[in-house]
Amino acid sequence: MSQPMMLLSPDMTDAERRMVVAAVRGELADLDGEAVRGSVLRDLILEARPGWLLPRAGLSLCRLVVLGGLDLDGAVVDKPLTLSEARIETIAPHRSQTATTSSPALVLASARVRRLTLHASVIDGSLLADRLEVDSSLLIGGGEINGMVHLRGAVVRGGLAVEGVALGDGNSALLAAGVRVGGQLVLRRSSFRGVTALSRSRIGGGLQGEGAAFNGYAGADIDLEGARVGGDVVLDGVSTRHGIVLAGLRGEGRVSLAQACIGELGVLAGGLSVDGALTLPGARLSGPLRLDGATVGGDLASAGLEVRGGDLAIALGGASIAGSIDLEAAKLVGALGISSARIRGGVVLANARLFGTALAVEGNGCSTGAGVSLARAVVFGKVALVNAEIGGSLSLAGASLKVESGEALDASGTSVRGDVDLGGGLSSLGGLRLERARIEHGRLKIAGSRIVALARANPVPPHCAADDLALGLSGARVATLEMPAEPGERPRGIVDFSHAEVGDFIDFAAAWPLPAHGRTDHLVLNGFVCERLVNPAGRPVGHDVGRSSLREPQGAARIGWLEAQSESDLDVAFKRQPWSEVARHLSAAGLHDQARSVMLAGLRRQRRAMRRRGPRWASHLDDLLTGYGHRPWRPVVALAVVMLAFAGLYAAGMRCPEESCGGPAFVARAAPAQAGGITVRADRFEPVLYSLDVLVPLLDSGQAEQWRENPAWLPELVPGTVGGGGVSGGDLLGLARFVERGLGILLAALAFAGLVRAPRRLE
Repeated sequence: MSQPMMLLSPDMTDAERRMVVAAVRGELADLDGEAVRGSVLRDLILEARPGWLLPRAGLSLCRLVVLGGLDLDGAVVDKPLTLSEARIETIAPHRSQTATTSSPALVLASARVRRLTLHASVIDGSLLADRLEVDSSLLIGGGEINGMVHLRGAVVRGGLAVEGVALGDGNSALLAAGVRVGGQLVLRRSSFRGVTALSRSRIGGGLQGEGAAFNGYAGADIDLEGARVGGDVVLDGVSTRHGIVLAGLRGEGRVSLAQACIGELGVLAGGLSVDGALTLPGARLSGPLRLDGATVGGDLASAGLEVRGGDLAIALGGASIAGSIDLEAAKLVGALGISSARIRGGVVLANARLFGTALAVEGNGCSTGAGVSLARAVVFGKVALVNAEIGGSLSLAGASLKVESGEALDASGTSVRGDVDLGGGLSSLGGLRLERARIEHGRLKIAGSRIVALARANPVPPHCAADDLALGLSGARVATLEMPAEPGERPRGIVDFSHAEVGDFIDFAAAWPLPAHGRTDHLVLNGFVCERLVNPAGRPVGHDVGRSSLREPQGAARIGWLEAQSESDLDVAFKRQPWSEVARHLSAAGLHDQARSVMLAGLRRQRRAMRRRGPRWASHLDDLLTGYGHRPWRPVVALAVVMLAFAGLYAAGMRCPEESCGGPAFVARAAPAQAGGITVRADRFEPVLYSLDVLVPLLDSGQAEQWRENPAWLPELVPGTVGGGGVSGGDLLGLARFVERGLGILLAALAFAGLVRAPRRLE
C-alpha cells in the first residue's frame, strides 16, 4: 500500500480520500461537486491525524460540498486555506450560537488563521468569526453567505475583502464592530442583506465599497461611527435602503459617495474628520446630509447632488471646510445649514434649486475665504447670512428668490470683501435686507434686477414689517452703490438707506417717481451720506443736459427723488438731512442753482410739516421776502418799492389844491433842521427823501424832521371836519408814516438776516 493510502481510514468516502491524498501531495483537490464531512475537513485543516501534514502552501479545495458545516472554533491554522466554488452546509446547534446568531455554517470564533480565501463559494448559514486573528488576508470573493458574518473584535493584519458577495439574513449582514484591518477593507459590488456594522473599526488602508448595495431591515444600513481609516473611504455608486452613519469617523484620505443612492435616513456624519475632500457628485439622498461639526481637509464637492431631506437637506453647522463647498446644479429639498461654519474656500450654489420651508439657506455667522454664489439659482425660502464673513463676492445675479413671508435675503451685519451683485436679472419676491452690512472694498449692484416686497406684490399679505421692505441698507457701509437706471428695474416697496455710508453713489433719480398717496413704495433717506454722488442731477442715461435744462425746472429730478420718501418723513416729522446732503453734492459739482432749488424745496416741505400757524406764516413770509436766505436782495427791492409807493402817496397829497383841501398836506416846522451840516429850506418838500427818512431812519436827510403832517388837511375823499370828531387827512398821513416806518424796520431786519444767512444757506 502506498504511503498516502496508509493515511486513510475505512470509514472515509472516496471523495474524502481523494481530498486527503491531494492535500498531502500539495495539489488542488477538485472534487467535482462531491460531498465531504466537515469533521474530516476540520481534521485535515488542523493536521489532527497521523501523517496528515499539509505543505507550506496550505490547503486548496475546489468544487466540494461540506456536510454539517465547518467548525474551527478556537483553532490555530498556521497554513493558508483556500476554498473555491465550495458549498458549506449548516452546523448542528453550536456553543457559539446565541439568540442572534442562528444556524452557523462556518465557525472561526477566537481562531487564528494564516490566510483564508473563499472564492465563489456558498455558505448556507452564518459565518461566526468574532475575535478571529488572520496573519495575512481574509478574502471572500463572489458566492453567497445566507446568514450574517460576525467579525466583532477580529484582527486581520492584511486586507479584508468581501467583493461581489451576497450576504446577510435580512436583519444583519456584516457585524464587525471594533474590527482591525491592517490593509484595505473591500466591500466592492457586494449585496448586504441586513445591517453592516463597522463602528469603532480600525482600517489601516482605505475602504473600497464601489457599487455595493446595503439593505438593512431597520436603522442605518452601514454604520462606520467612530471608525478610523488610514486611507480613502470610497463608496461610489452604493445604494442603501435607509442610510449611512459616518459620525465621528476619522480618515486620512478622502470620502467619496459619487453617484450614491441613499435612503430616507440620509448620511449621518456629524463630527466627521477627514484629511481629504468629501465628494458626493451626482448622489441622490432621500434623507439629509448631516455634517454638523465635521472637519474636511479639502473640498465638499457635490455638483449635481440631489437631497430630499424635508425641513433640512444639508447640515454643516459649526463645520470646518479647508476647501470650497461646490453644490452647483444641486437640488435640495430642505434647508442648507452652514451656520457658524468655517469655509476656507467659497460656497457655490450656481444653477442650484433650493426648496426650503421657512429657510432655504441658513448661514448665520458663517465665514468663507472666497465668494458665495447663487447665480441663476432657484430658491424657495429665505437666504439667511446674518453676521456672516464672506472673503470674496456675493452673487445673486440671475437668481430667482421667493418667500411666503418676510424677506428673501437677510444679510444683516454681513461683511463682504468683494462685490455684491444683486442685478443681472435677479428676480426676488420678497425683500433683500443688508442692514449694517459692510461692503467696503467692492460694489453693490442693484441695477438690472426685479425686487418686489411681498406687501407690494400681494394686496393682503400676512402683515409683518419685513413684508413692506424691498431693499434695506440701514446703517450699511458700501464702497460703491449702483442703483437702477430705469423705473422698471427699481425695487418695489420700501427702500431703506437710513444712516448708510456710501463711497460712490451711482443713482438715476428719474427711476424714482413720486409715489402716490398710500402706496407702499418709498425711500428712507434720513442719515444717508455718500462721499461722491455720481450723476448728481439724477438725469437718465444719455440725457441731453443742454436741451433738458430748457424744459425742466432746476433740480427737478433730485427733488422728485427726495419727495419719494415716506409721507411721515415729508409731512409729519420732516427730515431735513437728506435735502442738505443732496444740495451739498450738487453744489460741490458746480450745480449751484440746482442745489438752491433743492434746499428751497426742502424748506417748503418743512413748512408744510409745521403744525403751529405762527411759525408756518413766518416761514411763508421768509420764503416770500428772502427765499429762506437764498434771495437776500429781495428785502432791498421791497424797501425801494415801499419807499416809492409812499413817496407817491406823499407827493399826491402835496398836489391837492389848498383851497379845496384846507391847506397843504405837510407844513414846515418852526425852525429849520440841520442834517449833516446842511440847512433844509422850509419851503421845499421832497417826497422821495421824506419817504426814505421815514423808511430808513439811519439814512437821515432831514426831511422827516423838517416837515410834519398838517392836521387841518382834509381832502375831499376823507369824510369829516377838522375838530368835528372825524378822521382828518393829517391823521391818515400820520398813519401812513407809522406803517411805512414799521415796514422799513421789518424789511431792513430781513435784509440784514438774509445777508448774514447767505454764506450758510446750504448748511
